[in-house]
Amino acid sequence: MMRKAKTRVVIIAGALGLLVFHFCKHSTEHKSVNPNINLRLRKLSPLNKSDSHVYSWPKCQQNHTAANITGFGSLPQNIKDFLYYQHCRHFPMLLDLPDKCGGAEKSGDVFLLLVIKSSPMNYERREVLRKTWAKERLHNGLWIRRIFLSGTSGSGLEKERLNKLLELEQREFSDILQWDFSDTFYNLTLKQILFLEWMERNCPNVHFLFNGDDDVFAHTDNMVLYLHSLDDRDETKHLFTGHLIQNVGPIRSSGSKYFVPVQVEESNSYPPYCGGGGFLLSGYTAKVIYNMSRSIPILPIDDVYMGMCLAKAGLHPASHLGVKTAGFKISAVTADEYDPCFYKEILLVHRFLPTQIASMMRKARTRGVILAGALVLLVFHFCKHSTEHKSVNPNINLRLRKLSPLNKSDSHVYSWPKCQQNHTAANITGFANLPENMKDFLYYQHCRHFPMLLDLPDKCGGAEKSGDVFLLLVIKSSPMNYERREVLRKTWAKERLHNGVWIRRIFLSGTSGSGLEKERQNKLLELEQREFSDILQWDFSDTFYNLTLKQILFLEWMERNCPNVHFLLNGDDDVFAHTDNMVLYLHSLDDRDETKHLFTGQMNTNMIAIRSSDSKYFVPVQLQESDLFPPYCSGGGFLLSGYTAKVIYNMSRSVPILPIDDVYMGMCLAKAGLHPTSHLGVKAFGFQISAITADEYDPCFYKEILLVHRFLPTQMNVFMQLQTFLLLGLVGVAVVMIYISKDADSNIYNVPPDEAEYCCQVKNDLKNHSKHLFSPSKCKENTSVTKITGFDSLPDSLKNFLYYQHCRHFPMLLDLPDKCGGAEKSGDVFLLLVIKSSPMNYERREVLRKTWAKERLHNGVWIRRIFLSGTSGSGFEKKTLNKLLELEHYEFGDILQWDFSDTFHNLTLKQTLFLNWLEENCPNARFLLNGDDDVFAHTSNMVRYLQSLPDNNGSKHLFTGHLLATERPVRWAPSKYYIPTQIQESNFYPPYCGGGGFLMSGYTAKVIHRTAQDVPLHPIDDAYMGMCLAKAGLVPSSHIGVKTVGLSILSKVKDDLEPCYLRELLLVHRFLPSQIYLMWKQVHDPYLKCGKRQKNIWRFL
Repeated sequence: MMRKAKTRVVIIAGALGLLVFHFCKHSTEHKSVNPNINLRLRKLSPLNKSDSHVYSWPKCQQNHTAANITGFGSLPQNIKDFLYYQHCRHFPMLLDLPDKCGGAEKSGDVFLLLVIKSSPMNYERREVLRKTWAKERLHNGLWIRRIFLSGTSGSGLEKERLNKLLELEQREFSDILQWDFSDTFYNLTLKQILFLEWMERNCPNVHFLFNGDDDVFAHTDNMVLYLHSLDDRDETKHLFTGHLIQNVGPIRSSGSKYFVPVQVEESNSYPPYCGGGGFLLSGYTAKVIYNMSRSIPILPIDDVYMGMCLAKAGLHPASHLGVKTAGFKISAVTADEYDPCFYKEILLVHRFLPTQIASMMRKARTRGVILAGALVLLVFHFCKHSTEHKSVNPNINLRLRKLSPLNKSDSHVYSWPKCQQNHTAANITGFANLPENMKDFLYYQHCRHFPMLLDLPDKCGGAEKSGDVFLLLVIKSSPMNYERREVLRKTWAKERLHNGVWIRRIFLSGTSGSGLEKERQNKLLELEQREFSDILQWDFSDTFYNLTLKQILFLEWMERNCPNVHFLLNGDDDVFAHTDNMVLYLHSLDDRDETKHLFTGQMNTNMIAIRSSDSKYFVPVQLQESDLFPPYCSGGGFLLSGYTAKVIYNMSRSVPILPIDDVYMGMCLAKAGLHPTSHLGVKAFGFQISAITADEYDPCFYKEILLVHRFLPTQMNVFMQLQTFLLLGLVGVAVVMIYISKDADSNIYNVPPDEAEYCCQVKNDLKNHSKHLFSPSKCKENTSVTKITGFDSLPDSLKNFLYYQHCRHFPMLLDLPDKCGGAEKSGDVFLLLVIKSSPMNYERREVLRKTWAKERLHNGVWIRRIFLSGTSGSGFEKKTLNKLLELEHYEFGDILQWDFSDTFHNLTLKQTLFLNWLEENCPNARFLLNGDDDVFAHTSNMVRYLQSLPDNNGSKHLFTGHLLATERPVRWAPSKYYIPTQIQESNFYPPYCGGGGFLMSGYTAKVIHRTAQDVPLHPIDDAYMGMCLAKAGLVPSSHIGVKTVGLSILSKVKDDLEPCYLRELLLVHRFLPSQIYLMWKQVHDPYLKCGKRQKNIWRFL
């Protein structure tokens, strides 16, 4: 069934049209100004003295004379350490970025450099920032670059491990500067000084810098806008602005994080400074601060230190109301603190969790298309973009050939003289009372010809061959909307040969801005044209009121260059469209001839002109006396035939231009005696929610969707990921639904019977897959446990555990009865990967499916995968998460879920429920890996190790991993692993293997299952496994290749995270999904050169 689902996913894709918000964009980032340096792909060699002049600095020695300072002995240890090393300003550089700004000479190309302080362990924060506000990009023609500043954390093995992870991260993203100093709060000032020294050397001509923390929500678009708005927007002038703090002094309380004793700062007042969460400064000011810092002793508070440097230079910081480093005050009691209206105009707010930053970034860029959940639940990775066909004529390589400037011979409209203002419009009654934009429209309403700046005479293969184009995607887009165009090129607007017919793409654009800004935007569009060859541009102002003019100019161009195109989609650049469905629909028409009339979309009838001047859609009587508009289709997107496009163009010659382009199309159709029609698959106003009548999870519900308006680029990116189409309609805590009337419109195409049947099979399978599931009655609370001595003093989590400790049977929500081919054939499974995973951990499961947990036939034996899950949340959240898991299960067929609360103390319950399932459905599986979803494993090594055993059929005892032989219960109540005497009186655990991951034979799994019936459940699942083994008289063993508590270096010359070392192991705990993916790529790099494998690594000890 799963193979069938994958092969026919196009039909399912037609069923989806739900609006979702998603966690991340997948657009490729520029990693360097210099396009010849591909830092993402090249190997990163260890730094040496030639890489950085600071690398060779000797280790800074402790200043023992600090101990002679009066009162030194009474200071906290961290202040003592600060004073011992206050003089140290030079530390070895571990990670460098000499080419980040394109070299010192070209660093002036960087307009805004984002300088973000981040500790080594804060990978999640850096990852979110890379995908949201700190994305490196060309914005409005200006380069925004990103750098993270880091020191080192921990000591010994922990420090080496974190450094290695940071190095791997650097290989992937090329955006980290790291020095070999302890990354602590009191060393933030040192971090700033080291960066300024680096900047002086590598990025001296950067225009502006944003300097901030990795837990802020920032709006870089607003920053660029603000910096452009300055009267003195020269990087050679002073600028230092943020949340201004004045009239404050050092905190003398030693209990405060910000404690500064008189031994460090005698003065009781600080100079004015900006809060260190984030501030903006010019390149000039950065240089001044660096020069001043050479003669100012380091202070533990970095933002205050910046103020000291400014004061010494006679400069002053300024206040910006858009910077909120102390948080954001919301006056209304009932106001939503995450309302995008609060954040749309600000520059920065401190502080947020990574999930909040991602959610806020999306919300700040829209005015509330839907109400998203409090947290985004899923992150989808690893989209691959197919190569696009750029022209019908294969001999024309438009991507590579140089685009010469247009001249008069290139386009007959290029030579049109500038259209003159019609001054007589001022004589119209009531003209003076009209808004300024409406006056401008009336002055130039007669203008229909404008010079052409970018042309595509060969887009359709020439006029004669234009009949080869079946569907021409005509997309209205303003010059600055590069991001939207880029996403559309990679998703639904991809040019291609589909079902034997050509789909082509054109963006329609005017010009934006004036003077130098206009020239710059035009130049950028010209460069974009050289790359993609898909833009038509005319020299008129690209405003809302000129959309009709844009349509007319395109129809004129089409008449000349693409007269025989069969059909056209005309829409905006913020729609999600399903071009496969469009082709299917157009092919299904009885009259699918481009010489017949077709104009269909979301039809509007009996609409009246809006007379309110405050409205964007204001149409005064001076423009249209009639109050009633003819029927028309909303301009977000509609389909029309080539014939109808020609008719509209001919009619437009005698119909005065109206500011509302979709209404104007209706006027032209009405003049020709033609009518638009309605298609229920086009949703130009988004989705209509009808929770009462709609089946919110029925995939068949959406099979007619052609187009939905409006979407952010990220949302469209997510929609087009093939393997996740079934999930996309439900991502997030809020679900948006659409209702299709029983009165099916005659224009909706008919899905072929077998495809319609399959689409509905999805629904039926989702509803019926659990019919056989075991549904025991709900387990009752054991209230007698309240009589246990000391019960009331226990944490609530352990009270709940004791209340339900006797419960061992819960309803099964998702089953896999055929995972092992049935009980009889389950012996064909050599290694069953059993992975504990909570419902919300989609990202982890997705990475594991693509890396070490991939199901496959390896060395002639089968590896299979199962995720074990309970439920999370309650009420609507629980229902939504369960449905997401159900759709994920339908897509991948690898989840077992029971209806119990998926908490840490219920991991043992999860294990026993799985063993029950195993006994019934997979009794003959030979070996099992049982582990967490945050481990890095090497299944090929596991198979090699298991096949090397004398008894490799799983019929003998095997239970091996990271052996813990002398562990005791933790009696400290705040600990996650706390076990009170009310649960276990003994002070010793039997030997067991760490629960991050262990291997066992099928025989041992059965033994544990049987003995578990007589062993009371215990909150610590790995210790419970040891208890069951002990009761059965079996002993777990140790395997040197399993590292469930991290890595240890076997020798001084062995790097614990080098790919050559990792490839020798079986399993390592614990990692983030991105780290697992990075290391998997490293270990399986075909060009990886390593020495001989260790001969004894496969032998468990």
